[in-house]
Amino acid sequence: MSAGRPGMPNLVLRVMAALFAGVVAACGDSSSEPSEPPAPLALAPVDSGLDFPVLVAAPPGDPSRLLIVERGGRILLRKNGVRLDSAFVNLTSLTNPPGIDLEYGVLGLAFHPDYSSNRRLFVYYLDLNEDPVLAELEAESSFDHANPIPVRTILQFDTPDYAIHFGGTVHFGPDGFLYLATGDGETGGSPTTPSQDSMSLLGKMLRIDVDGGAPYSIPADNPFTGRVGWRGEIFHLGLRNPYRWSFDRQTGDTWLGDVGEDSHEEVDFLRASDRGKNLGWPYHEGTGCFRPPTGCPTSGLTG
Repeated sequence: MSAGRPGMPNLVLRVMAALFAGVVAACGDSSSEPSEPPAPLALAPVDSGLDFPVLVAAPPGDPSRLLIVERGGRILLRKNGVRLDSAFVNLTSLTNPPGIDLEYGVLGLAFHPDYSSNRRLFVYYLDLNEDPVLAELEAESSFDHANPIPVRTILQFDTPDYAIHFGGTVHFGPDGFLYLATGDGETGGSPTTPSQDSMSLLGKMLRIDVDGGAPYSIPADNPFTGRVGWRGEIFHLGLRNPYRWSFDRQTGDTWLGDVGEDSHEEVDFLRASDRGKNLGWPYHEGTGCFRPPTGCPTSGLTG
């Protein structure tokens, strides 16, 4: 706005200038706002010829390596921008082949926070019985390959033959514990869904210590540790099929995508301080009632 605009009284100019200054101040100071606009985003292909890639992950503190997880079981390595000819690890023998009307595949991968020194990594996959498994692998000293034979099984879940909800993401949290969000193991809104079952690990966010026991221990500050009738591994409950989720790397908060049943998909937000939240499945799907379709319970549930 130019100060000498014809016909505009000086008083109006001063008032508008003051209002503009107030708006700028309300938008934030230099400590919370970038000094320059962010650069525009653009998509650039960096690789091709992949078979059903479901995840990419970088080892902590290693800018030269990027692992690409193909659902069928191969985990590929791009090193210094070039994909290696041989797979980082081939886990196809642990899971069913695609295209035979069975659930299959490697769904998640996480590196131990001390991966650069202990070479430990963890994979979440569906075994030959279509049951989810969390297993530990060990990378070779070169960090370019890993042994395809698991060091140990951390968790193994028994799910119904008709199950299609498995979750899929595993992460280490800022606290160094391992987090895994599991699906409810159902095909729909079955009355037997384990999401609200305090003795089932399905339909839950789990939190375990893979350094404190064999194969793991339960952190003492988990919300249900020591409570009668509850599995201590449970950190949150009431999930349906939390296929992908992530920690906010600045705050430790959780952003969780939970696949919906009929009408709604969910993106759930959980603060880093939250413990033992019940996200409501199967009573709620998104913001609406699912079971029963009207008048569903709300007490103790987190929307």
